[in-house]
Amino acid sequence: MRTGFVILVLGLAGSLPMRVMATEGVLFRASFDHWPMADHAAGNRMPIKRVGMPRLESGRSGNALRLDGSSYLEFPAGKNVGKRAGTVCLWFRPDAWGDKTYDNIFGLSDGNVNALHLERSHPNGLLRLIVGGPDTADGAKTRSLFSKEPLQNGIWIHIAAAWDADTGAAELFIDGKSVSRVEQLKSLPSSPPSMLVGCGFGRLARTVTGLIDELTVLDHATSEAELQKLMLGAAGIHDRTSLRNAELCVMGDADAGTVIIGSVGEQAGSFILGPGMPAASIDGGKVTWPGFAEIAQADPLAARLGEANHRVFIAPSGEAGVSLRYHVQVQAKHPLALLWVELCNTSDKRVSVSSISVLDTVGVGGMLIDAPSADLRVFLDTGRLTGSGTHEFGRPDTRHMASGAAVIQDLARPRAASFSFVTFRTAEVSTCLSTDSVGAASGLQVQCDYPGGYGLAPGQTMTSEIFAIGFYPDGHTALEQWADTVMAVNALQPPKFRPSGYNSWYAYRLEISEELLLENARIMRRRWGALGLDVMQIDHGWQDRDIVGNWVPNKRFPHGLPWLSEQLGTLGFRLGLWLSVANISEFAPFFKKHPEALMQNPDGSPVVSAKRWTWKPHGRTFSLDPTHPAGAAFYEDTGRALRSYGCVYAKNDFQSNLLRTNVVVHDTETVRGVPVYRRGMDLLRKGMGSEMAYHACNGALNVIAGACDVAWTHRDIGNPRGDWASLRLFVNELCCRYHVSGKFYWSDPDYLQVGQGSLNEKQVRMAISALAGGPTFICDRLPELGEDTLALISKCLPGYGKVARPLDLFTHPGYPQVWDLPVETAWGAWHVVGVFNLDEQAQRICLDLQQLELETGRPHAVYDFFEQRFLGTCSTADELGMLLRIPVPAMHVRLLRIAPMQSRPFVVSTDLHLTQGGVELPAVSWDERSLVLSGTATRSPGLAGNLYVYVPQGFEPAETSVSMQGQVATVPIQFESAEEEWSLHFKRTE
Repeated sequence: MRTGFVILVLGLAGSLPMRVMATEGVLFRASFDHWPMADHAAGNRMPIKRVGMPRLESGRSGNALRLDGSSYLEFPAGKNVGKRAGTVCLWFRPDAWGDKTYDNIFGLSDGNVNALHLERSHPNGLLRLIVGGPDTADGAKTRSLFSKEPLQNGIWIHIAAAWDADTGAAELFIDGKSVSRVEQLKSLPSSPPSMLVGCGFGRLARTVTGLIDELTVLDHATSEAELQKLMLGAAGIHDRTSLRNAELCVMGDADAGTVIIGSVGEQAGSFILGPGMPAASIDGGKVTWPGFAEIAQADPLAARLGEANHRVFIAPSGEAGVSLRYHVQVQAKHPLALLWVELCNTSDKRVSVSSISVLDTVGVGGMLIDAPSADLRVFLDTGRLTGSGTHEFGRPDTRHMASGAAVIQDLARPRAASFSFVTFRTAEVSTCLSTDSVGAASGLQVQCDYPGGYGLAPGQTMTSEIFAIGFYPDGHTALEQWADTVMAVNALQPPKFRPSGYNSWYAYRLEISEELLLENARIMRRRWGALGLDVMQIDHGWQDRDIVGNWVPNKRFPHGLPWLSEQLGTLGFRLGLWLSVANISEFAPFFKKHPEALMQNPDGSPVVSAKRWTWKPHGRTFSLDPTHPAGAAFYEDTGRALRSYGCVYAKNDFQSNLLRTNVVVHDTETVRGVPVYRRGMDLLRKGMGSEMAYHACNGALNVIAGACDVAWTHRDIGNPRGDWASLRLFVNELCCRYHVSGKFYWSDPDYLQVGQGSLNEKQVRMAISALAGGPTFICDRLPELGEDTLALISKCLPGYGKVARPLDLFTHPGYPQVWDLPVETAWGAWHVVGVFNLDEQAQRICLDLQQLELETGRPHAVYDFFEQRFLGTCSTADELGMLLRIPVPAMHVRLLRIAPMQSRPFVVSTDLHLTQGGVELPAVSWDERSLVLSGTATRSPGLAGNLYVYVPQGFEPAETSVSMQGQVATVPIQFESAEEEWSLHFKRTE
């Protein structure tokens, strides 16, 4: 199609628009300003092969493609090259012209057939154009055209090659002037297999060194006049708006109604999406918009993200009667773009929107990742308790699906990309990253589904969920920045409460009673009263007949819950309760009184949430409809009842039934699924009030962000029983939410139970509890435990309140084995590293010290907490780094403290707490004059333990009675009070 258009380029910093005259008949154009791909193509725009390291740098106009003599790009030819005629033109600056016998700048094949090669002529350094083929009797002489002068290194030159099969003519142009022409050739390019940029005949043997810019292919043989216009400006194709920052660019094409998103800067071309377009399913049919009629500037969304450039691409109503406002926002200081859709019903009738595609590149433009598929890993967040994790990206013909974060990590190079929704208000969201038959990236589909339809009345507007694309140095940063973006876009605050205490479930299940709870509370008060435990939470089993749906206490709590709350208060604890408000047992009074308040199946029958409730008295349970007035009142009244009992912490379980979409609810205007779920949870919280901590258990992990203090993010850990297969799955699920813990909510690491199982399993559970950083709830039959077992519990109290990073989340299949918890105090900083081997055979597990970001070249002391043994020192170097291969027995964990070495005595560990100084040593100081290391330690009165002090060469304890093991001195502490002072005197030996 030959039409005249302009290019409009707008930079994030507010640069002036650049208007460029258009050229007719452009089939393919690659400016290389943003990415090593075509800006426009009649066929495929993506390279089908990228060899070596072609990159972008400053060129003749904007950026150019840098080729280093061992790199090239290969594009598909097909529709990108005319069948009977054409012109190829480009700017070229040689940098090593003549270093090789032949340098090939461009080729339409890598052989003799359908040939068009721009190459160095041997030996004179002229530019030679070879067209046609196969060779004639005199070889390639009759098919060769030459420049009049050799090309010069460092000098830009404009080169064009034109051909016309109807006349048999071929012509070579230099700087817009014809320098050679031949006619009556019998064979010219008609169906070349590919376009080779930076090479040609012989490929790698003849790759060129230099810069190529503004590569354009026309569908006709050009004239000098037309070519000179091309030289003066780029070949404009469509109205384009470019929003970019240092790392990312979004280019909107007004005429096509599409956008392209890709990485720029140092990672230029690493990830490219598009062109892609928005779409919607309206009244059962797919609706797209063929172009954008207007582009408007808008105020940035999410002020917490900082300065941004926000553009709205506006498309008028089509036959469906729905107009489009396509929002694109690029942040100034974050490598981040936000995309979302607004639909407005401009018709005079109601329409139903069942889905919105925020971005779809499949069948439109595809997706390019500049890395071997074998090097790519993809993290997929299902938004549920199970199923999240890291997988090989390059599996052939695969659809990688996520309902939250979707992050691709390149293991070979420091780069990653996030393709993730950041709001979860109304729709069921999905991100689909697809691969082709050889495992290469092929497309992205970003979808918001509205089960049952989103009804739009005439004049009404709806907004999709917001999708974010970001480019980062590694997958961990991508995940952590995604969580921060969700917080900023939704204006969320970190959780208000981080409760800790006691939970009854694994210990007593349905045996729990008020006396058992008080007996455990008395032991906790006596042994750990100063260690941060504040809640005694009764799990399932406190309510009427142990059923769900009648939230009054049963006969095992004869004095009532207000009385129990008062009794706990005298011991320094507060009451917490379990419930499952979305479920109603067939034995509950509400079930018979208000059957109309239950969700219904399409046939009018009530929705069964469980055909047989797991625990006695079993029976069926049903889903309570929060959109029904009676149901809504029940949700709110239940929260109010808990508050009246003196409850300060509620754990609401089994919520996912509210997310069902194949149901009928009372409010037919409400989209099923997410809106119903959110309404129920909001009503419960309203009844509970703002001062009650809320634990969302078995819910929607992204939808509930900001609406709870604690969330269950995994399967149950269960009682210690040596089930390592289940424990591996649990650990992976817990680690898959590390980046949201302390932000969306605290990710509950499940309950600490050490009264059963082998010592190694107890230690694994202790390490999980300490490193996960969320609430710490103990869950044992405390009156039945011996002293040694009770002592294990105190080593986990109180919780540190910071979350370990699973360093091998993207690299170790199955579950992360290496967790890093940076610990900071007023007197020092170090790393506590958990090294987990949950498999049935011993392993040597690698720890890459560079991931800890240790001070380069400085030795660090390594101490093993569970073995209470100093292991030695380690350090990293600028070039080499350091990999520690840590032996870990089967089904064990090693907990290592890695701290900078000092030139004087320093604390290297304690046996008081798993952070080894993070919570139990508020102060440590060294007096250089008196050679005294001293400080304070905190524990509950009656506890005892040890500090371990490393004594470097040149020092020794002044007192001979100090116990020494190698270079480590032991300082015993007996806690008569909650805080004890300690000190150790030294003398110099040199």
